[in-house]
Amino acid sequence: MGPVPAEAADRGWWRPRLRDLPPPPSLPLGDAAPAPESTRLSVLLSLAQAAALRGLARELPVTQTSLYLAVFAAVLARATGDRAFRLTLPGFFRTLVMRDASRLVGDCTNILPLGLRVGPGTTRAGLVRETGREIAEALSHQACPGVAVLREMSRGGQGVDSAPVVFTRGLDLDGAQRQLLSPRVGRLFGRAGLERLAGAAGGAGRAGGRAGRRRAAELGSAA
Repeated sequence: MGPVPAEAADRGWWRPRLRDLPPPPSLPLGDAAPAPESTRLSVLLSLAQAAALRGLARELPVTQTSLYLAVFAAVLARATGDRAFRLTLPGFFRTLVMRDASRLVGDCTNILPLGLRVGPGTTRAGLVRETGREIAEALSHQACPGVAVLREMSRGGQGVDSAPVVFTRGLDLDGAQRQLLSPRVGRLFGRAGLERLAGAAGGAGRAGGRAGRRRAAELGSAA
């Protein structure tokens, strides 16, 4: 399959913007760490708290992804002292991958580099709206994959550029099962199998969203 015209166009959109993308967050990584470690934190919010945050997203108006990513960025800025950094947002990326991609089994994903700035005068509402604009622009030009964008950045820098901080969210998946699982899945796995698959996806979404909602509730200020 030949090159996709949209990819060339979006590559041209990204190229002049690469110099303005900030570096990744300055994470306190130790050189003598014995082995990689991970910690999972989860907190369940009340229905009223979750509804209040959904209402806040509608009021601003932004998507819930924009709201929680902005909160995540504000917490990260407070922890690191960085006022500008680059985060990575994963997303579905199936239609432009290859011909007949819809027949593939499994996820086809892309990564989107996002440059976020949390200055001393940044308000919470301003940060959320700016995050929404950054996400919308990146999504509008994702025909050029994020990996290719990182390669372009590496060519103009001193080394291989990376994306060490990836933000993921899974919220309100219970109401989207019809979009996640097609009728063909039901025919192949049967009703019982379909319910188990839907329950697993919904449970993952709820667990992924609880920590983000708690972070939003605890945040006092963006800066």
